[in-house]
Amino acid sequence: MATHTAPQNKIRRDELLSGEKFPLRNRSLHLSLEVRDSELVACVLDKHSDTYIAFCRIPLSAKENNLKGILKDDIFASSFDGVSAVFTPNSAILTPAAFYRKELLTEYLALPQLAKNKETPCSDYIKSLDSYNLYTVDTGMLSALKDRFPNAACRHHSSIFMEYLLILYKGTASTGVHTAIFGKYMDVAALQNGALMLYNRFYYESANDFLYYLLWVYEQLQFDSRKADCYFYGEATDEIMNSTGRYIHNVGQGAMPAGQAFAPALGKLPVKSCQSLFMQYLAL
Repeated sequence: MATHTAPQNKIRRDELLSGEKFPLRNRSLHLSLEVRDSELVACVLDKHSDTYIAFCRIPLSAKENNLKGILKDDIFASSFDGVSAVFTPNSAILTPAAFYRKELLTEYLALPQLAKNKETPCSDYIKSLDSYNLYTVDTGMLSALKDRFPNAACRHHSSIFMEYLLILYKGTASTGVHTAIFGKYMDVAALQNGALMLYNRFYYESANDFLYYLLWVYEQLQFDSRKADCYFYGEATDEIMNSTGRYIHNVGQGAMPAGQAFAPALGKLPVKSCQSLFMQYLAL
């Protein structure tokens, strides 16, 4: 692990894994960003060698809107062929493409009470579903990101999660419930024979809440808890793992995307906490 010491006028990182000296030039690079409730996680892919060469995690404050300052750091001053960003906060709602009208986006979000003050309405097209995913993003955060990277492709986490799973399980005969865990909320996608049967975000306070929502999904879809696999993406506590295992037979950690290579400096990568970040480039 290489330690990157930031100058005094730069935002300091909690964690940086890289053997590179930033900023980087004259290389084919892609930057993936994931804006969470209280942190920014990012990784840099060397497209020529198809190897991830850097990972960092930085504390984030929506109240102070420190994203603009963070993005001035040397790691983000490199020359990138492409930049993608995913936002995890806030729920989203799917709408079939046939019924979607961009000019009515705010009205669509108002019906399920997803429209919020100081937030910008957004939508993602999900090709595998021929649908639009509608959500809002903190206006200050989005503005800071677009000021630094005007051409960044921005999406909601649920859009990436669904697209990734639909690509991964296309043409398969498996049945499974896939759960991405972010602190106090969980994105749940249930697939059967390669098709999306259900997607929803649930907010929970305890392991009991978590288990209740998970079992509700199995019940609603009439999935056999002895046969339908359950996969977690993110950091599931021991309490969640143990309580889930008492009711669902096949429980495990979702695998990292196959075929990805990591530079030696990323040997201590916190895999569980950043799985969704490494889905991003594959599901754009």
